[in-house]
Amino acid sequence: MIVQQTHAPLLSTQSSLPPPCKPEATPTDLITVYCALPPRQRQQRFFSTADIATQYGIAQRTVQDWISNGLIAAVKVGKKYHVDAPSVAAYLQRCAQQRE
Repeated sequence: MIVQQTHAPLLSTQSSLPPPCKPEATPTDLITVYCALPPRQRQQRFFSTADIATQYGIAQRTVQDWISNGLIAAVKVGKKYHVDAPSVAAYLQRCAQQRE
């Protein structure tokens, strides 16, 4: 029996996502900022991928994909990423502007 696919593929070849983040600071600068901040300020600016996922109601894997694709900025400390909250806000703002 031959089955013909009649629906469009789930993933298109053209991405509907906004372009990757272009942070003012390079990753090396972001690490410098991370290390220079006192622990309390660091906790106010950088969050785990789980915290970001919970805050925005998305899957943790989505946040990890955004980091891998360069859509948001993060610092890798050990085996975990510490996500730069301003970069997430900027990315979501670009998404909202693109929909308008």
